[in-house]
Amino acid sequence: MGVTGVYLIYLTTTIFFVLMAMLTANLRHSHQFRAKIHNGFWFWKFLFIIVLFIGLFYGIVDNGASDDFLNIFQWIGLICGSMFIFWNMTIFVGFAYDWGITWAQAADRSKTKSGNILF
Repeated sequence: MGVTGVYLIYLTTTIFFVLMAMLTANLRHSHQFRAKIHNGFWFWKFLFIIVLFIGLFYGIVDNGASDDFLNIFQWIGLICGSMFIFWNMTIFVGFAYDWGITWAQAADRSKTKSGNILF
């Protein structure tokens, strides 16, 4: 299966997480039924992922995946994966910057010398 298996796992998880993102868009609070689906129902989620993978396996591999499909899907994976990494780096740097400001303000408010050392 090799490289095709990696692409099938990528496609399976992509489909699952896009469906979950669409399902949980515009949630107002955690008491809604869609939020309970997001936070629970783990057995059914894993079962859905396994069935989706098996379905894609028999639909793509058994029917003979063409090299064109794999090449196109490889580029889609490369581009989307790179965008995901850059987005996460941006979020992480913003979080670290805000956290540093919060700690600096806490050190300024501290009345003790040990508080300044700690912060």
